[in-house]
Amino acid sequence: MEGPDALRNGRDTRAALAGSLAYAACRCTDGLFEGWEFANERERQEARFKTFCQFLQCFIYIADRWIFGMAGAERRDGVMIPLANSLADTVVNMHFPQAPEQIKEGLRREFFHNLDVAICRYSPSSHLLVEGKPLAQEGILNQLAFDVTEVLGTKNPVTLMRVVGISLDAMKEVDLAGLTQRVASTTL
Repeated sequence: MEGPDALRNGRDTRAALAGSLAYAACRCTDGLFEGWEFANERERQEARFKTFCQFLQCFIYIADRWIFGMAGAERRDGVMIPLANSLADTVVNMHFPQAPEQIKEGLRREFFHNLDVAICRYSPSSHLLVEGKPLAQEGILNQLAFDVTEVLGTKNPVTLMRVVGISLDAMKEVDLAGLTQRVASTTL
């Protein structure tokens, strides 16, 4: 996903992390929506966007916690604040390219508001998953599963477990743990 030179510069590692978070959220959304039926295309696009944002905000939270744990608050702020700003701009411009700037600014504010809400929901959880409790809201990915299924209007246990599974697969695919470790150890 990245060349050896990408880790020499803090901006490059931040860009690699941002790209990996967005890619993981896309993979999860694509995997979840495979075979999913909607009443119409507008409903499908709206649910897809909201679901993508749920995954992305969860992955931002996980990266934030890991970087904080490895490098402390100051280093985390130096990485995560610009990263979140960049991702908010990317999400808004990617999904609403023709919107007037005033609307885009409102969408960015909404993205950050929803990110704050997600952080409040995830913060009581100290683990990605809670062993032996696959359908409890105690783990970060379990909470994500409940949030995503709420967007989709279902509480089907199979869908809950599918969200957790595709999230773990996407995190492994982009090596989120390794990438956050490299970002935490790279000097800006």
